[in-house]
Amino acid sequence: MKNIPIILILFRFILAPVILALVYFYGESAKPIVLLLMYLGLISDILDGIIARKQNLTSRPDSDHLDPAVLDASYPQFIPRI
Repeated sequence: MKNIPIILILFRFILAPVILALVYFYGESAKPIVLLLMYLGLISDILDGIIARKQNLTSRPDSDHLDPAVLDASYPQFIPRI
């Protein structure tokens, strides 16, 4: 059970390059898939926090903010341009 937060973090680390590759190679046509993957990343982030708090687990201070930054790095391509 203690490995679940780590598995969720690794899932998000893998998810970010997949999202970036989809955007790079398929562009706008990958939008629905990328949106689904972004939601999966968000849900895994929430679950990771809930599980880690229940188990009183903490991450190293230097890695705590890296995971969301990696996932968020793929988001700017889908901000609507006005």
